[in-house]
Amino acid sequence: MILICALLSAAIHLGVAVFQIFLATGKPWGEYAFGGQNKGVLPRHLRTASIFSCVLVTFFAAVNLAQAGLIQITGFESLFRIAGWVIAGYAVLGTFMNAISRSKPERLLWTPIVALLAVLNITILVLTAK
Repeated sequence: MILICALLSAAIHLGVAVFQIFLATGKPWGEYAFGGQNKGVLPRHLRTASIFSCVLVTFFAAVNLAQAGLIQITGFESLFRIAGWVIAGYAVLGTFMNAISRSKPERLLWTPIVALLAVLNITILVLTAK
């Protein structure tokens, strides 16, 4: 079960990373990100934020894979445990923030996706509790 949750969460996180790369390179999907206040291409500072977000969610995917034992990085087990809590909290907060977004497209797309990430990451934490 941990393996399935971790693989699903990592795949979703990597999908989000690809979405952020598209935003950073100028895809006109601004209404689906950052509160949906920028229709079309994001302004430069938000495209930069998309790059940061891409790196962050890629790290989240790596943590998921490490939690399932698919990536072995000796000596960082406690860091991955803490990161797991941060990721779960980030997803819970993200679910709430997307649910109250003024952008209907952002709300409809990201609320269920981020809610699923919250459930998957909380499940990983529960199943890996020692």
